[in-house]
Amino acid sequence: MSTFDANHKAIISAFMSLKSKATLLEKDLLIDSYHINRNNLPFIEVQNYFSLLRSVCDLPLFMMINEEVSSVGARHLIPKLVDEMRADKCIATHVTVGGELAEISQGDFHASLSDIRELFVGRVNHMVSSMMLDFTVSAFSCFEYWITKLYDGYPELDTAYSESRTSKASKLIELAGAASSPECQRKLVNQALNIRGSFVPFPDKLNALYKMVDKKAYARDINKDKELVSFLGARRNTVHNAGIHRNKNRNVSHNGASYLLEQGKPFHSDSYPQSIEMIGELTDIYVNVVRSLNHLPQNSLASEVVEQEVLVHFEKTIRSALACPSPAPVAEILGGFFGIGERQAANIADAVNAIKADPSWDPVEFNIYEILTSDLQKPRGHSSASAAGLG
Repeated sequence: MSTFDANHKAIISAFMSLKSKATLLEKDLLIDSYHINRNNLPFIEVQNYFSLLRSVCDLPLFMMINEEVSSVGARHLIPKLVDEMRADKCIATHVTVGGELAEISQGDFHASLSDIRELFVGRVNHMVSSMMLDFTVSAFSCFEYWITKLYDGYPELDTAYSESRTSKASKLIELAGAASSPECQRKLVNQALNIRGSFVPFPDKLNALYKMVDKKAYARDINKDKELVSFLGARRNTVHNAGIHRNKNRNVSHNGASYLLEQGKPFHSDSYPQSIEMIGELTDIYVNVVRSLNHLPQNSLASEVVEQEVLVHFEKTIRSALACPSPAPVAEILGGFFGIGERQAANIADAVNAIKADPSWDPVEFNIYEILTSDLQKPRGHSSASAAGLG
């Protein structure tokens, strides 16, 4: 008999799979970014869609794993925790109400403890449901942010959108001027006033990008992807209504399963792992949009977070080691001064020695990113090809 809850294990597995999917696609699409992030150097990282999605998965993973471990091995310690908090006088005896201190009665305190016991016994499923809504919001926002970065890489799209809005408003006003009745005129004027100005809503940004993609290069069904994005966007928006879907019913099918957003009700899923997998389809949609766009601005895909001063010192250290005729204690310097891990430091030292031994090496042409984007996590003595696993 299993020690842990089967449903929770499946949810944990689904989140782990989504993180792995993000890593594999980052490696395939953004090779240099993948290596910089995997190298885990303390002064540089690359933010991209995939790194943000992995971070989005971290909180629910942390919660679910701790929930399972504590429910089996440590939940019995809750009374001990309360007793210790009492002994340390960590538990408040008063609260502030209207600027005045109000004492917490023993009855209210014990009612609060009873509620905590119920939280860990009877409301776990509710907590998981709440967590899934939070995850949906964050995962969709991650997709929305990086699709918007793609859109912003084509300034002509904003110009075209603004011109189309202006043209439509002008035509409506022109029709209003020639309207046959005041009622018809008011209707046309209101239509003109309701046209959005410079703000471009996210669905319009995605549609604009879809108009630009090479349809032959897009390996999915665009109409189905639009439908899925629209459904997940509506599901994300329920966060504004305490999880309740306020608009008309919506449904979508994915991998043989049907999902429903019912007016006046929260979203319900018979399988959270399937829901996580469906949200993971946003990752495939993002990748296909990127791969099928032409003349894609590279700064739309990623942005570096760098401690610039440290990076400058790092480069100076490497260049000094390359210029030194005798072996330099590169690994020791990197570990001691820069806080770089032992394996990464040793691989950097190996890379420096390999560059020095290359007769074609040109110090003018050398770029520090040759080292930063190499595999610094590989076991010593292994080629990059043999260490290509995620490790």
